[in-house]
Amino acid sequence: SQSVPDAVMMAVANCETAHEAWEAIRRMRVGEDRVQKARVKQLKRQLDRMEMADNESVSAFAQKLMTLVGEIWSMGETVKDEAVIEILFNAVPSRFSDIVNTIEQWVDLTTMNMAEDVGRLAAFEENQKGRRRQSGGKDDQLMLMTQALEQLMKAKKGTPGASSSGGGRGL
Repeated sequence: SQSVPDAVMMAVANCETAHEAWEAIRRMRVGEDRVQKARVKQLKRQLDRMEMADNESVSAFAQKLMTLVGEIWSMGETVKDEAVIEILFNAVPSRFSDIVNTIEQWVDLTTMNMAEDVGRLAAFEENQKGRRRQSGGKDDQLMLMTQALEQLMKAKKGTPGASSSGGGRGL
């Protein structure tokens, strides 16, 4: 009786057999399960509709995303890392399209985790800060893409000094 909540205890106190008590608990849980399933569906819809604002940082958006995923997990539902990464890539503004395309082409997304992707996007975001858009915009983008490809290839081959954790300047 110590492991049963008070509300449940009151409902089963009048039951004469264990079978009657289990049936009473089952009937009460059916309603709770339906509410929980409806909440999970609502959270998943919210997750699918998430979009990162143009002035929002990658880290701030990733925190909102993981908070929502954590809430879904707490309700007993699983969300795979690969699905969360896909949601992240679909939610970022178009200024991240080059780096997202590079990651999708050169990295096995099934082996990546969310921290790696957020780190790569955040590094790209930091690289873009302070750059002058007027001069050499396309050349700068090409240089960044070349650097990203080189680092991804090093990480893929397991070359010493290559960082697959998203730290440092790695993408």
